[in-house]
Amino acid sequence: MYRILRTMTFANLSSRVPARIWAYLSLIVWGVITLLLASRTPFGLEEGGAKALLLAWSVADQVASSVVTFSAPDLRTLLFMPVGMLWPGNVFAAKVLLAIGIAHTAWLLFDWQRRRSGDEAALLSVGVWLIAPSTLAQIDQLGPAPFLIWCFALGRRLDDAYRVAPRPFGGNFFAQLALCALAVSLHPAGLAYPAALAWGWWKQPLDRAQQRSFLAGIGLVTLVTLVARVSWNDVTLLADPLPALAGVLVRSDGGLDAAGWVAVVAVVAVTIVVALLQRRALLGDLLGNSLLLGVLLGAVAADATWGVLLLLLLLLFGFPMLLQPPDPGKTPGFLGQRGIALAVLCVLCLTYMFADKQRYLEHRDGQMSAQDALIRTLADEVAGERAAVAGDRDEAKKLHVRVASQWPSRTMVACKCDTLPLPPAAADPDAQLAMLRTVTLVVLDPKAPANRTLSGNLAALGGRVETVGLQPGGVILRLRDNEAAAGTSK
Repeated sequence: MYRILRTMTFANLSSRVPARIWAYLSLIVWGVITLLLASRTPFGLEEGGAKALLLAWSVADQVASSVVTFSAPDLRTLLFMPVGMLWPGNVFAAKVLLAIGIAHTAWLLFDWQRRRSGDEAALLSVGVWLIAPSTLAQIDQLGPAPFLIWCFALGRRLDDAYRVAPRPFGGNFFAQLALCALAVSLHPAGLAYPAALAWGWWKQPLDRAQQRSFLAGIGLVTLVTLVARVSWNDVTLLADPLPALAGVLVRSDGGLDAAGWVAVVAVVAVTIVVALLQRRALLGDLLGNSLLLGVLLGAVAADATWGVLLLLLLLLFGFPMLLQPPDPGKTPGFLGQRGIALAVLCVLCLTYMFADKQRYLEHRDGQMSAQDALIRTLADEVAGERAAVAGDRDEAKKLHVRVASQWPSRTMVACKCDTLPLPPAAADPDAQLAMLRTVTLVVLDPKAPANRTLSGNLAALGGRVETVGLQPGGVILRLRDNEAAAGTSK
């Protein structure tokens, strides 16, 4: 036994364990660490993700909710339905589901990259993407970027499977159409997947009949999704792309410092180089086409989602370039072939790990954005009102809390109260108050251009409006007449 134990070195043990098991273990470790870094609070969510989660909770619990009045939701609602049925009201359960989805996406990306550029490039590119602050931030926000990338990666796998064993109007056919609908509903960059899929079937059809079926199906599903979605209500079109560009390398919460400007210049330069040198690889594959078109189309709404897509494109197509020998006719040494790649890897890992640590410390200390701080103040105010009447059943029945918020989904998740979107601006203050006749609290950013007329009307109401909180993220107003009328009616 002693001799057997002596011969069982780590190298022997690792060689006996299949590579697939090591991959599973690595993803499990990543998932555990990621969820330990994630926030446990209901703050910091993205508006569209919060809306989809609220609708999933409402459908699963069969509870009428004002979330249906916000705007058309995206199809993340269907993906959140399992956690809505099993853990309604639990935001962290949705983050666990999203982390599992990212792990599956990483597996698909690794398999694709390994077949295209080898194990080394696959490990580096996918591994760096998994620890990037922008990727981890999407889990905290329930953002759309992981869902979009999952559509791109899974769509490439389904397209390959269909072409190997074509079955008209089979499961793989409708699964690809479903991914088209999901991608388009999430973000303008999602139009890239149906466009890339249609281009692939236009240039390389199996036969004319299947080509017509795919092109007609893609066009119909995309059109129906766009009409049903009306618009990407939770996305700011023509947004400033500089914070998203800086977020590819460093954390960026809006303003750019010196490091942010250096990151912007570096990302733009690297993007141009990769797009020019890897244009054939980008255009010759469904996943590459989807990422390239996603970056181009998503530029009309250059937000954090767009930045994550750009980061993944640079990693998947940049690392293979760095690992190629400089002279194909010679065999360079380790530093000659991998020196630049190793330096880039060290810089990225150190930068990302430092940013991840800072995010964890901020979560631990309760730091958050100005908007989330405002929403937390509102949630504390509502919780205080409920606590004040907790022991009196009659007073609890008289308590009426209804909020009109600029961020209705995030507000409803945080305060667990009836919430409505902000009304349109009225012609005069009295007409504005009539629109808000059932609302007791209003939360908005008065400095936002879209809220200027509404803010002016509320300010002109004078003593009928009480300022509960004034913060950098906005203002919380209490409508006294509405609150008194609600108490009287009760």
